[in-house]
Amino acid sequence: MTFYIFPVKISAILGYFLWKIYPARAGFENFCAVLKTHPPTPFL
Repeated sequence: MTFYIFPVKISAILGYFLWKIYPARAGFENFCAVLKTHPPTPFL
């Protein structure tokens, strides 16, 4: 179970920092890209 949660947490953390560093639009696009590569799971 941790194997599935770990990548999602890392992606969320990276997305959060990118949203803080880059403009909001770039962060939002990155977040969408993360959702496409890491689809939401029930473990969220």
